[in-house]
This record gives sequence, C-alpha cells and structure tokens, in this order.
Amino acid sequence: MEIQSTLKDENPKSETCVVYDASSGRIVLVHEFIGDGTGLYGPEGRDERARIALEAARARPAAPAQLQVLHTEAGFTWAPEMLYRVDASAGKLVSRPRLAVTAADPAKVGAPRS
Repeated sequence: MEIQSTLKDENPKSETCVVYDASSGRIVLVHEFIGDGTGLYGPEGRDERARIALEAARARPAAPAQLQVLHTEAGFTWAPEMLYRVDASAGKLVSRPRLAVTAADPAKVGAPRS
C-alpha cells in the first residue's frame, strides 16, 4: 500500500484502527492515522482515534450494530494476497490465504456442476 502525506517529516508515524462486527469478526473499516506521533497521532490519542473510526463506520449504509475497534500493533503490515478478519474472543487479527480462482476450475467461478 502506498501512503502519501503532506507532513514534512520523512518518517511519519502511522496508527491503524480496524473496525469490525463483533458478532462475526468481519472487518467493516480500516482507518489509518498518519501524523507526527503526538496528540491524536500519539499514545494519548488512542481513544479519539477509536471514536473517529467508529463514527466513520457507523455512517456506512447497513453498518452492523455491534461494532468494535481493534488497534493494530506498532509496525503491523498487511500481507499481500491474504484475507483478514478479527477473532473477537482473542481480540486479534487472523488471516488466511486468498483462494485462487482459475478458469480451469469452473466449480470455483460459480459454473453449474455437472
């Protein structure tokens, strides 16, 4: 993922909030906050970041009723070709490889099975 910032700092700090449906673990919204590491962008801004991310998720059409926020660990990166959800009981992200769909396997692309 490419990140662009108007900050003059060469290495801006990044904090990510993952908003998810607490009943299923499905991720509804990912909000990345990029700043200088102070105020909203620092440790003292954790609750405010969660509030902003929740507000944005609730504004979406058909937003689930049971939304929760997970703050990713420092240095977390999204792996390519992976699907993510939140394990609500453990309070952490879990991933699995994305299934490859090929024309050679019509069962995977929704073709009628014979």
